[in-house]
Amino acid sequence: MSAPRITADMLADKKACADQVETFRKLFPRGTPVTLAAAKRCVKAGLDLDWFAQAFLPPKAYADYLAKRAPLLADYLAKRHTLLVRAYRAAGKASGGAA
Repeated sequence: MSAPRITADMLADKKACADQVETFRKLFPRGTPVTLAAAKRCVKAGLDLDWFAQAFLPPKAYADYLAKRAPLLADYLAKRHTLLVRAYRAAGKASGGAA
């Protein structure tokens, strides 16, 4: 079974932001199958995969996605302040500041 395809026109039909549609069109001028490799390219380009999930997944699949994403997001949110403080301190040391 082949992967379903997505095109920039499909994003536009779902009312995606114009900049997201244009970025997608530049990445995949003829569209792309929905694959892990394509998703990684989208993330690297700054495309909003959470919007895509809400716009294109059926309700049950979207609920499952949110349930599986929740612990990952919670872990990130719990740790991001530590990352920020470390980055700030490192930047202060690098610039000779008093961070």
